[in-house]
Amino acid sequence: MPAPQITPLPTPPTRSDPANFAARGDALMTALPVFVTETNALATNLTALNDAAGTAAASASTSAGTSATARDASIAAAAAAAASAVTAAAAPGAPGTSTSSVLIGVGVKTLTTQASKLLAAGQWVNVARTSDPSNTRMLGLVSSYDAATGVLNFTVAADGATGAGTFTDWTITAAGTPVSAAALAAKLDKTNGTTKGVNVTLVDLGTIAAAGTATVDFNAADVHRIQAGGNITIAASNVPGANIMAERLILAVNFGGKTTAWPAGNWPKADGSPSVSPSAAGVTFQTAGTDRILVWTEGSTGLNFKVMR
Repeated sequence: MPAPQITPLPTPPTRSDPANFAARGDALMTALPVFVTETNALATNLTALNDAAGTAAASASTSAGTSATARDASIAAAAAAAASAVTAAAAPGAPGTSTSSVLIGVGVKTLTTQASKLLAAGQWVNVARTSDPSNTRMLGLVSSYDAATGVLNFTVAADGATGAGTFTDWTITAAGTPVSAAALAAKLDKTNGTTKGVNVTLVDLGTIAAAGTATVDFNAADVHRIQAGGNITIAASNVPGANIMAERLILAVNFGGKTTAWPAGNWPKADGSPSVSPSAAGVTFQTAGTDRILVWTEGSTGLNFKVMR
C-alpha cells in the first residue's frame, strides 16, 4: 500500500508582516494537529515495513537452511544406496561379476570375481557376458575358487561355449550339472515318435552340403546332430499325429550366416506369441558353434521349434 502523505504547513506568521500576522498564526495553529497525525501515520507505516523486511529475511534464512538440510539428506541417501548396491553385489548368494579379460572358448579359464561367493571346486557355473548373455556365454566346471581373492578357475568343455571374442564384462551364476546325450540315452526311448523313459538314440547326420536336405525322423532318433555346409533344407518325417505329443532335439552346428529352409511350424517369440521362422522370432544361429533346438508336437497343432538358451 502507498505510504501516508504529509500535508505541507501554511506560511508561518512573521513580525515583519504585522498586517497578516494574526491570520497566518491562526492558519498555522489549525494545521499543526493535522501535521502531527500524518507524521505519526508515516512513522507507523515505516515501522511496519521494517518489521516485514525483517520477517522476510528470517524466512529466507530458514528456507536456505531447509534447502541445505534437504541437499545433505539427498547426498547421504545416494551414498547409502550406493553402499547397499555394493553390499548386495558382494553378498555370497548373489551372482558374481567380473571385468577380467577372457576369451570365449573351450579349455581352462581364469577370472576374478567378488570374494566369499558360494563357489567351490566341482560346481558348474554359467559365465555369461553381462551385455549379451544370450549369445555370449560359457558353461564350465569349477576347478578352484579362492574365497579370499575371488580368483576363479573353471574348465569349459566341448559344446560349452557360445559366441566368440574376448570380453571384460561377465556375470557368474551357479548352473545345474549338464546332461550328456549318453546320459539321456539311459533314460528315454522312442516309440511312434514318443519318449517312454528307457533309451535315447543320437544320430549324427554329418555335414550337409549346400542345397542338401537333412531329415529329422521322429522314429529313428531322439537327438539329431546336423552340421550345415551351406544353405540347406531341414525336413521332418514320421511326425506323430493327433493326440500324441513328442519332443526331439536338433544339435544345429554352424547354422549362422546360412539360409536354412525349415518345415512349416511355429517359432514362439520371447513373449510367447507365434511366428513362422527363426528370423521372425528374433533367433540368430552361431556361425561357429552348436545351437540346441527343441522340436515338439502338441497333438494336432503341428511342429514347434525353440532354440534352448
